[in-house]
Amino acid sequence: MSEQQDIQLRNARLLHALGVTALVLLLLLAFVLLLDFLGRIHTVTSILIGAVFFSYLVAPAIRFAHQRLPMWAAILVVYACIAVALFVVLWIAVPLIVSELRQFASDSPSLATRIKDDLSINGPLAAHLPSSVKAYLLTLPDQISAAVATNGLSISSSAVSILLSTASGLVLFVLVPIVTAYAVMDAQWLKGAAIGFIPVAKRPKFEEFVHAVNSVLAGYIRGQLLVAALVGTLVAALLFIFHVRYALAIGVFAGLFELVPYAGAIAGAIPGVGVALLTNGWQNALFVAIGFVAINQLSGHIFSPLIVGDQVGLRPIFVLLALLIGGELMGLRGLLIAVPVAGVIRAAIITFVPFDSSALPVPSAAPAKPKARRLFRARRAPAD
Repeated sequence: MSEQQDIQLRNARLLHALGVTALVLLLLLAFVLLLDFLGRIHTVTSILIGAVFFSYLVAPAIRFAHQRLPMWAAILVVYACIAVALFVVLWIAVPLIVSELRQFASDSPSLATRIKDDLSINGPLAAHLPSSVKAYLLTLPDQISAAVATNGLSISSSAVSILLSTASGLVLFVLVPIVTAYAVMDAQWLKGAAIGFIPVAKRPKFEEFVHAVNSVLAGYIRGQLLVAALVGTLVAALLFIFHVRYALAIGVFAGLFELVPYAGAIAGAIPGVGVALLTNGWQNALFVAIGFVAINQLSGHIFSPLIVGDQVGLRPIFVLLALLIGGELMGLRGLLIAVPVAGVIRAAIITFVPFDSSALPVPSAAPAKPKARRLFRARRAPAD
C-alpha cells in the first residue's frame, strides 16, 4: 500500500469515528430532550407508562377471547372479569387492612413510649454508649418537638396537595384502561405504521428487534407482578406465624415495593422486624429477621430467575445502575420502568451492534441438578 493510500485510509477511519461520535452525541442530546419533554407532560407520561404495563397484562386474555368474540366485546369481557376479581379482593382485603391500621393508630402511643424508653439515657440500648452520644440523646426529644412545631403548618397545608394527588391517581385509574383498549384495538395498525418508516431491506432486522422488545417487556411485567404477589404473601405469612401485628398491611407494603427489583423484602423487613422487636421481644425479632433474609434469597435466586427468567438479560450490576439512574431522573416512575427500559436498550444493542460473544468469560460448569430442576431450567431462554 502506498503512502498516499495509507493517508486516505486513516482519514476515512477518522471521519468514520467522528461521524459515529457525532451520532452518539446527537442521540444523547435527543434522549435528554425527550426526558425533559416527558417531564413537562408528566400526567400524559404516567398514562402512557401505565397503558404499556396494563396492555401486556391483558393482551393475552383479550387475544384468547377475540378468537370467539369481536375485539370490542373481548375487551369488555376481559375488563369485566378483572373488575369482578378486583372487587372480590378489595372486599376481602380492605376491611382487614383498615382494621390493622386502626389497631396501629391505637397502639401508636404505647409504641412511641416504648421507643422513647429504649432510646433514653437509662434504657437498655444506651447503657453502653459513650457519654457524648448520651448527651446528644438527651436533646433529641426537644429537637423532635421543635421540628414538629416548626413544620406543623407546612404538613397541614400539604393535605391539599395530597388530596389533589389522590384525585389525579383516580383519573389515571380510569384513563389507563381506556388508552389500553384503544392501543390493543389498533395494535396491528400501529405496528404497520412503525414498519412503514423502515426501508424494506432493514425490516427483518427491525421485526427481530420488535420481537425482542416484546419478549423483554412481557416477561418482565407479568413475571415481576407475580413475584411481587409471592413476596407479599410470604411476608404476611411469616408475620402471621410469628404473631407480629399488622401482618397483612406489612405484606401488602412489601409486595408493592417488590415491583422495584430487590426492594420488597427489604422494605417489609424494616417495619416487620421493628414491630416484632417492640411488641414481642428481641428473640422473636431475630427469627423474623432470619425469615426476611430467607424471603429475600428466595426472591432473588428462585422466584425471579424461574418466573421472570432471562427475558431482560441484564447482569445484576446493570440492574442496580438502571435503578439508580431511573430514580435520579424520574423518581418513582423511573424506578418502576428502569429495568425494562434497560432491557429494551440491551435488545437494541444486541440486534443492531455487532458483538463477539466469544469474548465473554465461559461460565464454570455447574453441578448436576435434580431432574425436576432441570425441567424448570429447560423452559428458560439461554443466558447470554
